[in-house]
Amino acid sequence: MFLRRCAIPTLGKRAISTPVGSPIYHHDVDFHGDPVVNVYTDGSCRNNQNSELAQAGAAVFFGVNDPRNYGFLLTEKPTNNRAELLSVHEATRIILSDLKEHTHTKFQIMTDSRYVIGCLTEWYPRWQSNGWRNRKGKSVANQDEIRAIMCNVHAINTLYANIGWGPLCFNHVYGHSGIYGNEMADQLATAISGTASAVSAAPVPDTI
Repeated sequence: MFLRRCAIPTLGKRAISTPVGSPIYHHDVDFHGDPVVNVYTDGSCRNNQNSELAQAGAAVFFGVNDPRNYGFLLTEKPTNNRAELLSVHEATRIILSDLKEHTHTKFQIMTDSRYVIGCLTEWYPRWQSNGWRNRKGKSVANQDEIRAIMCNVHAINTLYANIGWGPLCFNHVYGHSGIYGNEMADQLATAISGTASAVSAAPVPDTI
């Protein structure tokens, strides 16, 4: 795997307090009518407009005190959009790993990034058919991450189909609107983006 965990406090006791009555897991029904557990992803970038000073963090939140809750820094191309994509990449990696271990829980990915939703549900087929060039003929930004995510998504959907489930869903939520899982992912990503020990992302193979 191209990322490692940062040495940061885990969710729960010190870093983030857990409100009384908050759910441990976020049960829902996805667009296909399948019961799912929501997994929340988020990215944060300080000094997003300054490439020399930018520092980005990303996070995945599965539930209160869930060992899969995961946060990390990135220094290679640290932008907010890239951090948002990297958080989804990590979520799909964890979901795929769980499926391969025969853990039959279906997830859907919740993100407050319209950019992520557009990349993964609307724009990528056109980019792929155009040789990963946008409408202006320029190379699509962050295409390495988009392609890597979609490779994981295709693998997840194959396993989902074998179980009798519909494809993995990506669902947009509004940030800073009191949605517990989104708030937790945001707090973790924001806290990590201000830490000192950063982690670089290695190149992702061209798999699509």
